[in-house]
Amino acid sequence: MCICRCIRKFVCFLCLIISCNLNFMCQKGKSNFATANLLHIAPQQSVLSDIKSHALYLTIHLNSNASRECLGSVGRIEKYINQICPRNMCEKYNEILYGVGFGIDYFRKISPRFRFRGIKNYEYRERSGKYGELPKTGGDIFVHAKCNDHGMLFDLAKSIIQNMPHGCVDKFEDIYGWVYRDRRDLSEFVDGES
Repeated sequence: MCICRCIRKFVCFLCLIISCNLNFMCQKGKSNFATANLLHIAPQQSVLSDIKSHALYLTIHLNSNASRECLGSVGRIEKYINQICPRNMCEKYNEILYGVGFGIDYFRKISPRFRFRGIKNYEYRERSGKYGELPKTGGDIFVHAKCNDHGMLFDLAKSIIQNMPHGCVDKFEDIYGWVYRDRRDLSEFVDGES
């Protein structure tokens, strides 16, 4: 039974790594990172979901000697969310939706044979042109989360970073976004109004 549990966790981990654009859904409809039911796969909640008023973009740069153990903190995101806003107290308005991505260099380190599994490399390349540059941020682990409470997102970023193994993180950047003036863009335009 212990072997089955280990195999299940390993398969769930591989599926998460293999498809950085998928989020596993348990039979009850709740996202569960560690114990995924492979028969119920849905797009990441942070990508295809309702707009929330705040967003977190957490880019983590790991030290060169960082091991797979660094994934442990990321794998416990659901636990951190439940500590910040327990399911029985949070309603849809307060929920935190999230997605996780991995930089190609770290991905190669934790899954060296990823190309043989049919996984494509979507590595971002720097671009520049007549109107400016689109730099490459880099990073090894990227967490995108959104919620209607900025403070809850700050607590989530803090929980992820503080629970990383000692000496694992070289640096990190947490950027926060928000809905501007009742969903207007910065030019004051509101989509759907004439």
